[in-house]
Amino acid sequence: MKTLQASIATADLVQRMREQLGGTQARAARVVWQERARRLLIHLDSLQHRAVDGWLVCNLDLQTDQAGRQTLQFVFFLGRKREGDGPQAGATINAATAQAAQLAEQWGAQVQRVLWDAVLDAIEAAVHRAGERKPKAELTLRGFHCTNEALNVEVLTGAL
Repeated sequence: MKTLQASIATADLVQRMREQLGGTQARAARVVWQERARRLLIHLDSLQHRAVDGWLVCNLDLQTDQAGRQTLQFVFFLGRKREGDGPQAGATINAATAQAAQLAEQWGAQVQRVLWDAVLDAIEAAVHRAGERKPKAELTLRGFHCTNEALNVEVLTGAL
């Protein structure tokens, strides 16, 4: 069995997040999500990231009429090399004010899910790239981890 590795720059990962959040309007500065009578304005141009030794931290401004414009921090633990670098991850949302906590309560889980979908999309793309290098091999996701510059994905080729 051989291990292949593919890396996705964290800047590219955050671009995928913008695209997931914005859908067909990913190039816009802002996008509106609506669920029944509730509306959320997402400031796509505010999305900032920092990757530090296994962690990906994303700050994003969200806005509702009730809470105003607030920054939520979405924190993902994506594993460190040789330490928690399997196929598991963790996530949480930090809210610095009562208004931000209100936004997190109402919309945080949905936004977090979409951001996580972008991470999963990047992992899937890395596995696909590994498959292109070994087209007839069976592929198994061994794990992933995050460095300051990239999300690194390890794929095993061949039967287990």
